[in-house]
Amino acid sequence: MVRLVNDMSGEKINFGVVGLGGRAQTLIAIILDHPGANLVHLSDIKQPVVDRVLASIPEPRRSKIHGSTEYHELLDDESVDAVVITTPDGLHERNAIDAFNAGKHVFLEKPAGINLEECDNILRAARDSGKKFQIGYQARHIPFYQSIKRIVDLGEQGPLGRSLFVQANEFYYGGYHYFRSWWRFREKVGGVMIQKICHDFDFLQWAFGKPEKISCFGSNIEFTKGNAPTGSTATICRECPPEQRCPYFVQDDETRSTKTDQCVYNADHDIMDNTQTLIQFENGMVACLGMHFFPSKAQNSRFIKISGSKADLWGKVKEDYILINPRFDRSENQRDAIMYKVPPRTDRPAKFLFDELIEGILTGKEVEPGVQGAYWSMLMVVAAQQALETCQVVEIEDLVQEYPFPFE
Repeated sequence: MVRLVNDMSGEKINFGVVGLGGRAQTLIAIILDHPGANLVHLSDIKQPVVDRVLASIPEPRRSKIHGSTEYHELLDDESVDAVVITTPDGLHERNAIDAFNAGKHVFLEKPAGINLEECDNILRAARDSGKKFQIGYQARHIPFYQSIKRIVDLGEQGPLGRSLFVQANEFYYGGYHYFRSWWRFREKVGGVMIQKICHDFDFLQWAFGKPEKISCFGSNIEFTKGNAPTGSTATICRECPPEQRCPYFVQDDETRSTKTDQCVYNADHDIMDNTQTLIQFENGMVACLGMHFFPSKAQNSRFIKISGSKADLWGKVKEDYILINPRFDRSENQRDAIMYKVPPRTDRPAKFLFDELIEGILTGKEVEPGVQGAYWSMLMVVAAQQALETCQVVEIEDLVQEYPFPFE
Protein backbone atom coordinates (compact mmCIF):
# COMPACT_ATOMS: atom_id res chain seq x y z
CA MET A 1 0.00 0.00 0.00
CA VAL A 2 1.02 3.68 -0.18
CA ARG A 3 3.86 4.79 2.07
CA LEU A 4 3.65 8.50 2.97
CA VAL A 5 7.11 9.94 3.44
CA ASN A 6 8.73 13.36 3.27
CA ASP A 7 11.60 12.25 1.02
CA MET A 8 10.62 11.01 -2.44
CA SER A 9 14.02 9.42 -3.10
CA GLY A 10 13.73 5.66 -3.27
CA GLU A 11 9.95 5.63 -2.95
CA LYS A 12 7.88 4.32 -5.84
CA ILE A 13 4.15 4.28 -6.49
CA ASN A 14 2.65 1.12 -7.99
CA PHE A 15 0.31 1.85 -10.88
CA GLY A 16 -2.39 -0.16 -12.58
CA VAL A 17 -3.90 0.88 -15.92
CA VAL A 18 -7.54 0.32 -16.89
CA GLY A 19 -8.35 0.56 -20.62
CA LEU A 20 -5.49 -0.20 -23.00
CA GLY A 21 -6.29 1.86 -26.10
CA GLY A 22 -4.04 4.31 -27.90
CA ARG A 23 -3.80 6.89 -25.12
CA ALA A 24 -2.89 4.21 -22.61
CA GLN A 25 0.21 3.33 -24.63
CA THR A 26 1.64 6.82 -24.07
CA LEU A 27 0.89 6.78 -20.35
CA ILE A 28 2.25 3.26 -19.91
CA ALA A 29 5.52 4.37 -21.52
CA ILE A 30 5.68 7.28 -19.06
CA ILE A 31 5.12 4.98 -16.09
CA LEU A 32 7.77 2.53 -17.29
CA ASP A 33 10.32 5.35 -17.63
CA HIS A 34 9.41 7.21 -14.44
CA PRO A 35 11.88 6.82 -11.55
CA GLY A 36 9.04 7.16 -9.04
CA ALA A 37 6.68 4.61 -10.57
CA ASN A 38 6.21 0.88 -11.04
CA LEU A 39 3.72 -0.71 -13.43
CA VAL A 40 2.15 -3.73 -11.75
CA HIS A 41 -1.25 -4.39 -13.37
CA LEU A 42 -2.93 -3.90 -16.77
CA SER A 43 -6.62 -4.42 -17.48
CA ASP A 44 -8.80 -4.33 -20.60
CA ILE A 45 -12.02 -6.10 -21.48
CA LYS A 46 -10.31 -7.74 -24.48
CA GLN A 47 -7.78 -10.46 -23.70
CA PRO A 48 -5.93 -10.07 -27.04
CA VAL A 49 -5.38 -6.39 -26.21
CA VAL A 50 -3.99 -7.27 -22.78
CA ASP A 51 -1.71 -9.87 -24.36
CA ARG A 52 -0.49 -7.45 -27.03
CA VAL A 53 0.35 -4.69 -24.57
CA LEU A 54 2.11 -7.10 -22.22
CA ALA A 55 4.09 -8.51 -25.13
CA SER A 56 5.31 -5.00 -26.00
CA ILE A 57 6.99 -4.66 -22.58
CA PRO A 58 10.45 -6.25 -22.43
CA GLU A 59 11.56 -8.66 -19.77
CA PRO A 60 12.27 -8.74 -16.90
CA ARG A 61 9.58 -6.11 -16.28
CA ARG A 62 6.89 -7.96 -18.21
CA SER A 63 6.86 -10.93 -15.84
CA LYS A 64 6.22 -8.57 -12.89
CA ILE A 65 3.04 -7.11 -14.45
CA HIS A 66 -0.29 -8.84 -14.01
CA GLY A 67 -2.90 -8.73 -16.79
CA SER A 68 -6.66 -9.08 -16.42
CA THR A 69 -9.89 -8.57 -18.34
CA GLU A 70 -11.94 -7.56 -15.30
CA TYR A 71 -10.97 -4.22 -13.84
CA HIS A 72 -12.35 -5.11 -10.40
CA GLU A 73 -9.54 -7.65 -10.25
CA LEU A 74 -7.13 -4.74 -10.62
CA LEU A 75 -8.98 -2.75 -7.94
CA ASP A 76 -8.76 -5.73 -5.57
CA ASP A 77 -5.00 -5.97 -6.15
CA GLU A 78 -3.45 -4.69 -2.91
CA SER A 79 -0.14 -4.00 -4.65
CA VAL A 80 -1.80 -1.25 -6.74
CA ASP A 81 -1.49 2.20 -5.14
CA ALA A 82 -2.89 4.29 -8.00
CA VAL A 83 -5.10 3.59 -11.00
CA VAL A 84 -4.71 5.19 -14.42
CA ILE A 85 -8.08 5.27 -16.22
CA THR A 86 -8.03 5.52 -20.01
CA THR A 87 -11.37 3.96 -20.84
CA PRO A 88 -13.96 5.61 -23.14
CA ASP A 89 -15.35 8.86 -21.72
CA GLY A 90 -18.73 7.43 -20.82
CA LEU A 91 -17.06 4.99 -18.41
CA HIS A 92 -14.91 7.55 -16.56
CA GLU A 93 -17.41 8.22 -13.79
CA ARG A 94 -18.01 4.59 -12.87
CA ASN A 95 -14.34 3.60 -13.17
CA ALA A 96 -13.06 6.55 -11.12
CA ILE A 97 -15.63 6.15 -8.34
CA ASP A 98 -14.93 2.41 -8.12
CA ALA A 99 -11.20 3.14 -7.87
CA PHE A 100 -11.67 5.68 -5.07
CA ASN A 101 -14.00 3.32 -3.24
CA ALA A 102 -11.29 0.67 -3.48
CA GLY A 103 -8.87 3.00 -1.73
CA LYS A 104 -6.81 3.89 -4.80
CA HIS A 105 -5.39 7.19 -5.97
CA VAL A 106 -6.58 8.07 -9.48
CA PHE A 107 -5.08 9.46 -12.66
CA LEU A 108 -8.08 10.05 -14.93
CA GLU A 109 -7.59 10.80 -18.59
CA LYS A 110 -9.75 13.78 -19.49
CA PRO A 111 -12.60 14.53 -19.28
CA ALA A 112 -13.87 14.14 -15.72
CA GLY A 113 -17.13 12.59 -16.85
CA ILE A 114 -19.36 13.71 -19.71
CA ASN A 115 -21.54 16.14 -17.75
CA LEU A 116 -21.48 18.11 -14.51
CA GLU A 117 -23.35 15.50 -12.51
CA GLU A 118 -20.72 12.89 -13.37
CA CYS A 119 -17.90 15.33 -12.63
CA ASP A 120 -19.49 16.18 -9.28
CA ASN A 121 -19.82 12.50 -8.40
CA ILE A 122 -16.16 11.86 -9.26
CA LEU A 123 -14.90 14.79 -7.19
CA ARG A 124 -17.08 13.85 -4.21
CA ALA A 125 -15.72 10.31 -4.35
CA ALA A 126 -12.18 11.74 -4.39
CA ARG A 127 -12.98 13.93 -1.39
CA ASP A 128 -14.64 11.17 0.60
CA SER A 129 -11.82 8.70 -0.08
CA GLY A 130 -9.04 11.07 0.97
CA LYS A 131 -7.04 9.88 -2.03
CA LYS A 132 -5.21 12.00 -4.60
CA PHE A 133 -6.76 12.81 -7.96
CA GLN A 134 -5.05 13.88 -11.16
CA ILE A 135 -6.72 14.81 -14.46
CA GLY A 136 -5.02 14.53 -17.85
CA TYR A 137 -4.88 18.24 -18.72
CA GLN A 138 -1.35 18.27 -20.06
CA ALA A 139 -1.46 21.67 -21.83
CA ARG A 140 -0.22 23.27 -18.61
CA HIS A 141 3.06 21.43 -19.13
CA ILE A 142 3.60 22.38 -22.77
CA PRO A 143 6.39 25.01 -22.86
CA PHE A 144 4.40 27.20 -25.27
CA TYR A 145 1.52 27.59 -22.81
CA GLN A 146 3.82 27.88 -19.81
CA SER A 147 5.64 30.75 -21.53
CA ILE A 148 2.38 32.55 -22.26
CA LYS A 149 1.22 32.05 -18.67
CA ARG A 150 4.43 33.63 -17.34
CA ILE A 151 4.01 36.64 -19.64
CA VAL A 152 0.33 37.06 -18.69
CA ASP A 153 1.15 36.81 -14.97
CA LEU A 154 3.60 39.72 -15.25
CA GLY A 155 0.70 42.06 -15.99
CA GLU A 156 1.71 45.72 -16.22
CA GLN A 157 5.24 44.79 -15.17
CA GLY A 158 5.69 42.76 -18.35
CA PRO A 159 5.74 43.49 -22.08
CA LEU A 160 2.07 42.56 -22.64
CA GLY A 161 0.49 44.56 -19.84
CA ARG A 162 -3.02 43.71 -18.69
CA SER A 163 -4.75 41.11 -20.84
CA LEU A 164 -7.73 42.75 -22.55
CA PHE A 165 -8.90 40.30 -25.21
CA VAL A 166 -8.06 36.73 -26.26
CA GLN A 167 -8.62 34.92 -29.54
CA ALA A 168 -7.72 31.22 -29.39
CA ASN A 169 -8.31 28.63 -32.09
CA GLU A 170 -7.82 24.93 -32.48
CA PHE A 171 -7.71 23.84 -36.11
CA TYR A 172 -7.54 20.05 -35.91
CA TYR A 173 -6.99 18.16 -39.15
CA GLY A 174 -7.39 14.82 -37.39
CA GLY A 175 -10.84 15.81 -36.14
CA TYR A 176 -12.46 13.69 -38.84
CA HIS A 177 -11.70 10.68 -36.62
CA TYR A 178 -14.40 11.89 -34.25
CA PHE A 179 -16.95 10.94 -36.90
CA ARG A 180 -15.88 7.31 -36.56
CA SER A 181 -16.33 5.01 -33.56
CA TRP A 182 -17.97 6.01 -30.25
CA TRP A 183 -16.94 9.69 -30.36
CA ARG A 184 -19.58 10.50 -32.96
CA PHE A 185 -22.54 10.38 -30.58
CA ARG A 186 -23.21 13.01 -27.92
CA GLU A 187 -24.60 10.45 -25.50
CA LYS A 188 -21.15 8.83 -25.45
CA VAL A 189 -19.05 12.00 -25.01
CA GLY A 190 -21.47 14.72 -23.86
CA GLY A 191 -20.60 16.75 -26.95
CA VAL A 192 -17.36 16.91 -28.90
CA MET A 193 -16.15 20.06 -27.11
CA ILE A 194 -16.06 18.10 -23.85
CA GLN A 195 -13.81 15.54 -25.52
CA LYS A 196 -11.55 17.83 -27.54
CA ILE A 197 -11.21 21.39 -26.24
CA CYS A 198 -11.48 20.80 -22.49
CA HIS A 199 -7.68 21.34 -22.62
CA ASP A 200 -8.23 24.84 -24.01
CA PHE A 201 -10.81 25.73 -21.38
CA ASP A 202 -8.41 24.52 -18.70
CA PHE A 203 -5.64 26.77 -20.04
CA LEU A 204 -7.92 29.82 -20.30
CA GLN A 205 -9.11 29.44 -16.71
CA TRP A 206 -5.56 28.79 -15.49
CA ALA A 207 -4.20 31.87 -17.26
CA PHE A 208 -7.05 34.37 -16.93
CA GLY A 209 -9.07 33.43 -13.87
CA LYS A 210 -12.66 32.52 -13.25
CA PRO A 211 -15.28 32.87 -16.00
CA GLU A 212 -18.54 34.75 -15.52
CA LYS A 213 -20.71 33.91 -18.54
CA ILE A 214 -20.44 31.88 -21.73
CA SER A 215 -22.18 31.78 -25.10
CA CYS A 216 -21.51 29.44 -28.00
CA PHE A 217 -22.49 28.74 -31.58
CA GLY A 218 -21.63 25.79 -33.78
CA SER A 219 -22.77 23.48 -36.53
CA ASN A 220 -21.95 20.37 -38.50
CA ILE A 221 -21.24 22.05 -41.80
CA GLU A 222 -18.68 19.78 -43.48
CA PHE A 223 -18.84 16.20 -42.16
CA THR A 224 -22.47 15.59 -42.97
CA LYS A 225 -24.46 13.39 -45.33
CA GLY A 226 -24.31 14.51 -48.93
CA ASN A 227 -21.00 16.35 -48.54
CA ALA A 228 -18.64 13.54 -49.57
CA PRO A 229 -16.43 15.23 -52.18
CA THR A 230 -16.76 12.29 -54.57
CA GLY A 231 -20.53 11.96 -54.24
CA SER A 232 -20.28 8.56 -52.55
CA THR A 233 -23.25 7.38 -50.49
CA ALA A 234 -21.43 4.49 -48.78
CA THR A 235 -21.56 4.51 -44.99
CA ILE A 236 -18.35 2.47 -44.52
CA CYS A 237 -15.10 2.77 -46.44
CA ARG A 238 -14.89 -0.86 -47.51
CA GLU A 239 -18.15 -0.42 -49.47
CA CYS A 240 -16.98 2.74 -51.24
CA PRO A 241 -16.21 2.23 -54.96
CA PRO A 242 -12.52 2.86 -55.77
CA GLU A 243 -13.37 5.79 -58.02
CA GLN A 244 -15.33 7.48 -55.21
CA ARG A 245 -12.82 7.15 -52.39
CA CYS A 246 -12.18 10.44 -50.59
CA PRO A 247 -9.03 11.66 -48.75
CA TYR A 248 -10.36 10.17 -45.49
CA PHE A 249 -10.67 6.64 -46.90
CA VAL A 250 -9.09 3.95 -44.71
CA GLN A 251 -7.87 0.52 -45.80
CA ASP A 252 -8.95 -2.55 -43.85
CA ASP A 253 -5.49 -2.86 -42.31
CA GLU A 254 -5.73 0.70 -40.98
CA THR A 255 -8.83 0.14 -38.89
CA ARG A 256 -6.77 -1.03 -35.92
CA SER A 257 -5.63 2.57 -35.42
CA THR A 258 -8.77 4.32 -36.69
CA LYS A 259 -11.11 1.99 -34.71
CA THR A 260 -13.59 1.60 -37.58
CA ASP A 261 -13.94 2.45 -41.25
CA GLN A 262 -17.15 4.44 -40.81
CA CYS A 263 -17.57 7.10 -43.51
CA VAL A 264 -16.90 10.47 -41.88
CA TYR A 265 -19.59 12.00 -44.08
CA ASN A 266 -22.35 9.42 -44.40
CA ALA A 267 -22.30 7.40 -41.17
CA ASP A 268 -24.81 8.44 -38.51
CA HIS A 269 -23.49 11.00 -36.01
CA ASP A 270 -24.82 13.99 -34.06
CA ILE A 271 -21.72 15.99 -33.08
CA MET A 272 -20.49 19.35 -34.37
CA ASP A 273 -17.46 19.89 -36.59
CA ASN A 274 -17.02 23.57 -35.69
CA THR A 275 -17.82 25.83 -32.73
CA GLN A 276 -17.13 29.37 -31.54
CA THR A 277 -17.34 30.07 -27.81
CA LEU A 278 -17.36 33.50 -26.16
CA ILE A 279 -16.22 33.65 -22.54
CA GLN A 280 -16.49 36.72 -20.33
CA PHE A 281 -14.25 36.55 -17.27
CA GLU A 282 -14.89 38.12 -13.88
CA ASN A 283 -12.42 40.92 -14.65
CA GLY A 284 -14.37 41.86 -17.80
CA MET A 285 -11.96 40.34 -20.30
CA VAL A 286 -13.54 38.46 -23.21
CA ALA A 287 -12.02 35.39 -24.88
CA CYS A 288 -13.16 33.78 -28.11
CA LEU A 289 -12.33 30.09 -28.47
CA GLY A 290 -12.77 28.55 -31.90
CA MET A 291 -12.59 24.91 -32.96
CA HIS A 292 -12.95 23.24 -36.32
CA PHE A 293 -12.06 19.89 -37.87
CA PHE A 294 -11.49 20.72 -41.54
CA PRO A 295 -8.25 22.73 -41.86
CA SER A 296 -5.37 21.98 -44.18
CA LYS A 297 -2.58 19.94 -42.65
CA ALA A 298 -0.38 23.03 -42.85
CA GLN A 299 -2.76 24.83 -40.47
CA ASN A 300 -3.21 21.86 -38.13
CA SER A 301 -2.40 23.50 -34.79
CA ARG A 302 -3.55 25.67 -31.92
CA PHE A 303 -3.18 29.43 -32.23
CA ILE A 304 -3.57 32.24 -29.72
CA LYS A 305 -3.61 36.02 -29.87
CA ILE A 306 -3.77 38.19 -26.75
CA SER A 307 -4.32 41.93 -26.94
CA GLY A 308 -2.89 43.64 -23.88
CA SER A 309 -2.72 47.17 -22.56
CA LYS A 310 0.88 47.46 -23.81
CA ALA A 311 1.19 45.02 -26.72
CA ASP A 312 -0.28 42.20 -28.80
CA LEU A 313 0.94 38.63 -28.36
CA TRP A 314 0.68 36.00 -31.08
CA GLY A 315 1.74 32.38 -31.05
CA LYS A 316 1.23 28.99 -32.65
CA VAL A 317 1.75 25.96 -30.44
CA LYS A 318 3.79 24.10 -33.06
CA GLU A 319 6.23 26.98 -33.46
CA ASP A 320 9.20 27.62 -31.20
CA TYR A 321 8.54 31.30 -30.62
CA ILE A 322 5.99 33.83 -29.35
CA LEU A 323 5.79 37.24 -31.03
CA ILE A 324 4.93 40.42 -29.11
CA ASN A 325 4.18 43.63 -31.01
CA PRO A 326 4.15 46.82 -28.90
CA ARG A 327 0.77 48.50 -29.12
CA PHE A 328 2.06 52.03 -29.72
CA ASP A 329 4.91 51.22 -32.10
CA ARG A 330 3.66 52.90 -35.28
CA SER A 331 6.63 51.98 -37.43
CA GLU A 332 5.74 49.89 -40.46
CA ASN A 333 8.34 47.25 -39.70
CA GLN A 334 7.48 46.97 -36.00
CA ARG A 335 11.09 47.61 -35.05
CA ASP A 336 10.29 47.18 -31.37
CA ALA A 337 8.75 43.71 -31.79
CA ILE A 338 9.89 41.11 -29.27
CA MET A 339 10.36 37.46 -30.21
CA TYR A 340 10.43 35.01 -27.31
CA LYS A 341 12.10 31.69 -27.91
CA VAL A 342 10.00 28.86 -26.49
CA PRO A 343 11.77 25.80 -25.03
CA PRO A 344 11.38 22.65 -27.14
CA ARG A 345 8.17 20.75 -26.53
CA THR A 346 8.55 17.41 -24.80
CA ASP A 347 6.84 14.53 -26.58
CA ARG A 348 5.36 13.45 -23.24
CA PRO A 349 3.97 16.48 -21.38
CA ALA A 350 1.79 14.13 -19.34
CA LYS A 351 4.99 13.00 -17.60
CA PHE A 352 4.77 16.15 -15.49
CA LEU A 353 1.23 15.25 -14.46
CA PHE A 354 2.63 12.02 -13.04
CA ASP A 355 5.33 14.02 -11.25
CA GLU A 356 2.57 16.03 -9.57
CA LEU A 357 0.53 12.98 -8.64
CA ILE A 358 3.45 10.98 -7.28
CA GLU A 359 4.70 13.91 -5.22
CA GLY A 360 1.19 14.51 -3.92
CA ILE A 361 0.83 10.88 -2.85
CA LEU A 362 4.21 10.79 -1.13
CA THR A 363 4.13 14.19 0.57
CA GLY A 364 0.46 15.14 0.85
CA LYS A 365 0.98 18.16 -1.41
CA GLU A 366 -2.03 19.37 -3.40
CA VAL A 367 -1.99 18.00 -6.94
CA GLU A 368 -2.29 20.36 -9.92
CA PRO A 369 -4.37 20.68 -11.99
CA GLY A 370 -6.12 17.96 -9.99
CA VAL A 371 -9.57 18.57 -8.57
CA GLN A 372 -9.55 22.33 -9.25
CA GLY A 373 -8.63 21.89 -12.90
CA ALA A 374 -11.13 19.10 -13.42
CA TYR A 375 -13.94 21.17 -11.88
CA TRP A 376 -13.42 24.50 -13.65
CA SER A 377 -12.67 23.09 -17.07
CA MET A 378 -15.75 20.89 -16.94
CA LEU A 379 -17.86 23.79 -15.68
CA MET A 380 -16.76 25.93 -18.64
CA VAL A 381 -17.05 23.34 -21.37
CA VAL A 382 -20.47 22.16 -20.15
CA ALA A 383 -21.61 25.79 -20.06
CA ALA A 384 -20.47 26.13 -23.67
CA GLN A 385 -22.29 22.94 -24.64
CA GLN A 386 -25.47 24.17 -22.93
CA ALA A 387 -25.19 27.57 -24.61
CA LEU A 388 -24.75 25.85 -27.97
CA GLU A 389 -27.80 23.64 -27.50
CA THR A 390 -30.11 26.33 -26.05
CA CYS A 391 -28.89 29.43 -27.94
CA GLN A 392 -28.72 31.21 -24.58
CA VAL A 393 -26.00 32.84 -22.52
CA VAL A 394 -25.08 30.61 -19.58
CA GLU A 395 -24.22 32.25 -16.25
CA ILE A 396 -21.41 30.35 -14.58
CA GLU A 397 -22.70 31.21 -11.10
CA ASP A 398 -25.92 29.32 -11.88
CA LEU A 399 -23.90 26.17 -12.52
CA VAL A 400 -21.75 26.76 -9.44
CA GLN A 401 -24.88 27.03 -7.31
CA GLU A 402 -26.17 23.74 -8.71
CA TYR A 403 -22.80 21.98 -8.53
CA PRO A 404 -20.62 23.70 -5.90
CA PHE A 405 -16.96 22.77 -5.69
CA PRO A 406 -16.98 19.75 -3.33
CA PHE A 407 -13.73 20.64 -1.57
CA GLU A 408 -14.90 23.95 -0.04
